[in-house]
Amino acid sequence: MPVFAYKIIDENAERISGKINKASRAEAEEYLLKMYPNLIDLREYRGFFSFRAKLSKKELAGFCRGFYYFIESGLSLSATLLYLRGQNNIGGKIKKIMTELYESIMRGESLWLAMRRARFFPDLMIEMTKVGEQGGLALTFSRMAEFYEKESFADEELRNALIYPVIVAFMMIAVIALFIIYVVHSYAVVFASGDMPLPLPTRILLGVNKFAAEHLAAIFLGLIAAVSAVFAFSRGPVGRSCVDWLKLNAPIVRGVHRKRVNLHFSQAMHILLSSGMEVAPAIDAAAEVVGNVITRGALKNEARKVQQGAPLEHAADSVPGLEPFLGVMLSAGCETGSLARAMANCAARFYEELSLQTSRLNKMIEPVMIILLGGVLAFIMLAVILPTFSMVDLI
Repeated sequence: MPVFAYKIIDENAERISGKINKASRAEAEEYLLKMYPNLIDLREYRGFFSFRAKLSKKELAGFCRGFYYFIESGLSLSATLLYLRGQNNIGGKIKKIMTELYESIMRGESLWLAMRRARFFPDLMIEMTKVGEQGGLALTFSRMAEFYEKESFADEELRNALIYPVIVAFMMIAVIALFIIYVVHSYAVVFASGDMPLPLPTRILLGVNKFAAEHLAAIFLGLIAAVSAVFAFSRGPVGRSCVDWLKLNAPIVRGVHRKRVNLHFSQAMHILLSSGMEVAPAIDAAAEVVGNVITRGALKNEARKVQQGAPLEHAADSVPGLEPFLGVMLSAGCETGSLARAMANCAARFYEELSLQTSRLNKMIEPVMIILLGGVLAFIMLAVILPTFSMVDLI
């Protein structure tokens, strides 16, 4: 019997996940709706590694921009989805999504609910659509298009900054591994034939060479197993928390990651508040896009406190990853009554600082990689040259 994974919102506005055995998705949905009216997700569960990838930020930006153009032109929702589906420059996945949304709209569902059931769209976009359907859907999609365009550009800048160090790292590891396994082996035969004591660097290098040659398959399989284990662990709740804690605190990456967290939060708050959403729901929705589960959990906790009447001025003080400047701007925005504008100013500042941090990270990684490569190569050359001089002296 198929297994279906579900997500619901209970009477305390908490998200609850679980699994249920039913003969079909329709039967599972009917059963769950009798007990949980707020069913937000239901899908067939195919194991731990199964997932349905959401759209990339670039794809989301294109979808929002196209949706804005057609809605602004006066087309209905159904006609807009048909036109988007008929575009020649979109992939099969987008066409399938447009078909799902169109069928849901024709059944009388609201757009935000259809997007949630499609499971390809992020929570922020769904919440924004829900607000926009109450009035101003075209403006909402225009703001979301601008948001995801900026997000996509920031991600592209970071990827471009890391391409060179990653390539150098892989090349360095590959060259050193090949040199130790194949080149050093010929020197090992020569040194073994000579009756002389070998210096420590040479003994270390020959020991590494012997171990690698005798256990090459085990090393390869061990690396694959280690990478798979780390990947599986990082997907779980504990592993994800550990990885995100490292992102917030590791010396090399924390500067860039914290700027990204603050940029994502301030941009999301700006478009949510500008669309008329209340502060507490806006904080809760913006928490979904910060890209860090530790910060997200703390923000959702603060959103509940604000909903219960706690002052917004100190909402950012106890949230890991948020900078003091953001807390100051929250206070200023509350005092002046222009919180959305304050968040827009924060986003502009964090965007500039993120670009600067990314550039610094790239400039810092390059010399570190060169020093590491030079150090390893110097050790290998020293291990080879020292016994060679000793053999010449004996002759």
